[in-house]
Amino acid sequence: MILWYVLTVIIVLLILLNQKINIFIVLKQYIKSLHKFNQVRISWFDILTFLIAPMGLCIIIVYVFNFSIDKTMVSSLITTFALIATMLFTFLSITIAQYQSNESNLRIDVANETTGTIILTILLAIVNCTLLFISVNNMDLISTSFNLVIIVYLSLQIFLNMLIVLKRISALIISR
Repeated sequence: MILWYVLTVIIVLLILLNQKINIFIVLKQYIKSLHKFNQVRISWFDILTFLIAPMGLCIIIVYVFNFSIDKTMVSSLITTFALIATMLFTFLSITIAQYQSNESNLRIDVANETTGTIILTILLAIVNCTLLFISVNNMDLISTSFNLVIIVYLSLQIFLNMLIVLKRISALIISR
């Protein structure tokens, strides 16, 4: 079990320190997109809604309700997140098409924000699939509450980001 934690820390450090895989740019772009409409400042309500509240909800789900995952659910979740990532790549192509139609600055801003959210959600889906894939062969890993909180948190983040993306994509299409 300790070996998995050490291996995870090493991989995360390698990813964070490598300039070619700099995910801080994606995180920064995502956080910048959490603002009120027509304002530049970050909305603390959005930070609470999309980052802090899901963590509290995950802790309640895992620790209060004793949530657990079995191998069948892990396999289903891997399939679900793989399909979500695939669907998000399609949404990404829609937002890229919006860049080419330079009709208004507002549409370009919405397309930029949507792109950042899509890329972050794809990354979250990949991380979640990887964690779940590792846990298929070692259910002891997922049985610890801390690991379960991470998986549930990432799942909630993916769900919330999907709602954001769907709203923004519909706004881009309807505004046309």
